[in-house]
Amino acid sequence: MLVFVSIHSDFILLDFTMGGEKVRKSISIVGLALLCSGTIGNTAVIGDVNGDDLVGLPEAINALKISAGMTGTVSEDVKVYNFLDYYYQDNAKYVYKETWFDDEYGTPIISFITRTSDIETVEGQPRYSIDWGNGIDYATVSGDTVSFTLFTETGWEDSIPQPPIPFGKTEMKVGDIIPSVYQWESDLKPQFRKYVFEAVENVTTPAGSFDNCLMITREIAGSQNLRVEYFAKSIGLVKRIYISYNYRSSRELVAADIDSTIQLGNEVTTCEGTFSKDGQTVGVLNIAYQDEGNGIYKGSLSADGDWYSNYEITSTDGTTFTCVNNNEGIQIQDCLSTSQGTFIDSWDGFEMYNYTIDLTCSQVGSN
Repeated sequence: MLVFVSIHSDFILLDFTMGGEKVRKSISIVGLALLCSGTIGNTAVIGDVNGDDLVGLPEAINALKISAGMTGTVSEDVKVYNFLDYYYQDNAKYVYKETWFDDEYGTPIISFITRTSDIETVEGQPRYSIDWGNGIDYATVSGDTVSFTLFTETGWEDSIPQPPIPFGKTEMKVGDIIPSVYQWESDLKPQFRKYVFEAVENVTTPAGSFDNCLMITREIAGSQNLRVEYFAKSIGLVKRIYISYNYRSSRELVAADIDSTIQLGNEVTTCEGTFSKDGQTVGVLNIAYQDEGNGIYKGSLSADGDWYSNYEITSTDGTTFTCVNNNEGIQIQDCLSTSQGTFIDSWDGFEMYNYTIDLTCSQVGSN
């Protein structure tokens, strides 16, 4: 296979023939450099990972696959895929374990995040809503194209891209590129982003192993970041890797309930609600934790009120938790009691604020 390489200011283009069709691939130079020199989660520094005496571009591509927990090789068939079969499913709830590393702090932070998704019909076409707790992303199908049409966030004005941002097709083949030019507001300059269907890969996460996942990359011009996502058929997003100049994160599926028929991963307890002081609601609380065995429960807590707090939480009984924020140097013993309905928060680790909580909890995954 003959490959033509052209190097640009912030990306590399590879042109070659795959399955009798011309294919163009783009690799971010910033993302490539980080893959060659950085770490993702607990992954070691990238060098000659597979012992084939190759480094640089070939090894960076291999490193990306290893970092994602993938097996196999890039698919070379010309099979057509319907992205909707792989996107978030109807009446589904997902729990992900996210590990992120910020160069400013230097300490990895682990948190559990939840996503709920639903599908409704609007003007004869399906509309997807992905609720991430503090807002909702909406995607609509028009013809053969899946596009983001609306982003909402509590306390902020709605963001409506003009035109909508396409990111998937009902007929996709490996190598397909989906570009877009859009504006958030008429007085802001246009932005460019593209999604690329890179490969079909097998992926392993704490929720299980998923064969033949769609690997989709996203790049936004001028943002100096690269996002790689893996979607499993009839499941949805199972893994994400994000790399920027000073920030790296990985997100893996831990548990999921899909339309009351599919349960994945070991059971995770998720709680959503509010925290109050003197009868007045102060903010929103999101909690997720899992029994790790030996009487130890671990998870995360986020509190969005007068300030934003994010804690790793641990417990020996599943009801009373200790909160730790390593980056801020904060540790609060018995900060959360789900049985007594209390929560203690601090923005500096010294002055403590006591709240009452009102939570709704449920379980995701299988026992």
